[in-house]
Amino acid sequence: ELKIMEEKLTYDRFIACHRNQSNPKDLPEHALTFAYGDWKYDKMAHQLHGEDHILRKKVLIEINEDFHRADYVVLSLKFPLLKELVACCKEKDDVRRELASAAVMKVAGTEEGRQKIIDENYLKDIAILLRDQVTKIRENAYRAFISTAEYRAGYEAVVKNELLPLLVDLLKEEKENEIISLALSLLKFLCEAESSSDILLKTKVLERLNEHLKSSDLNVRCMAALNICSLSFKVKGKKDIILSGTIPILCKLVKETNEELLINVTKALASLANKKRGKVEIIEGDIFDEIKKLLKSPCSQIRLNIVQLISNIGEHTKIKENLKECLPILNEMEANDTEIIKRFAKVAIGVITWKPVSYTHLTLPTILLVQISVVAVSLKKKTT
Repeated sequence: ELKIMEEKLTYDRFIACHRNQSNPKDLPEHALTFAYGDWKYDKMAHQLHGEDHILRKKVLIEINEDFHRADYVVLSLKFPLLKELVACCKEKDDVRRELASAAVMKVAGTEEGRQKIIDENYLKDIAILLRDQVTKIRENAYRAFISTAEYRAGYEAVVKNELLPLLVDLLKEEKENEIISLALSLLKFLCEAESSSDILLKTKVLERLNEHLKSSDLNVRCMAALNICSLSFKVKGKKDIILSGTIPILCKLVKETNEELLINVTKALASLANKKRGKVEIIEGDIFDEIKKLLKSPCSQIRLNIVQLISNIGEHTKIKENLKECLPILNEMEANDTEIIKRFAKVAIGVITWKPVSYTHLTLPTILLVQISVVAVSLKKKTT
């Protein structure tokens, strides 16, 4: 009769039914039990703090099931559960450590969870997992960092905890391409932060990024190029990137066909072409044929990047004559493309067609007459 009744009871009443038995049976060893409502997370925290490793594993599994729902994550933050999860991340057992890291990753996926991680100074504890021998644990740790660093308070906390040099070193240590992509995704958020880009440029970040630009993995190359874009926004970033020998590598990547990679590479080249040495290295990279080809790309972002690149390198006498071959395409873009591309195409046309004003046709009397007129106008203004 009890079994039939259990099938019709709600979860809370099911627990109450067993607790109110007149002759309750002893719970089996390692049994998983819960309290009512959100108080179960307080009980879970105490169970994780205990010595029963089998029970602790069961608790971690249950927590991960619960944490698929963000509202349950937020409820758990009222109790010391996160502290115990972080402590479990330091265990020797791979399974429990992986389960704990997965739960922490889900906590970092909520606004309240991220803030508690920052407030309780757990970032350094999570950073230890970035060197874990288990790939999945490293992945969970990187995803937790990405969720945190995506927001201002998060990346400021990363900088404050002096974790940038460690993250740069890990770009060389990590061997799994999937994890390298996550590391570069994290670095992208940090590159765009106000204070961290200057700190990053003092490390070997450009050396690491140049290595990953040559990676056999397409996604790694894409993310490395995107980080170069982010670091090149500031003048110092442009100078350091040019000195690090990045431009010749980017010029080789322009010859690839992947759209996402080309967006990032052409954007980086357009940015670096603002500096004189950048212009020279891009011209020496012999990518004129690729420039002409990409002006007709179906991707509007690539076309925009190439037009901006032409505007920047077109000032140089070494390439100006060659770029005149692009004028028919640029004229068509100015007439028929999107509004922003029309505007930049007009600028590019102006740069390519510009000629210095020559005064060789003027005679000496004419020049003297012009100078006398200018002096007369100046004197007139002073007297009035």
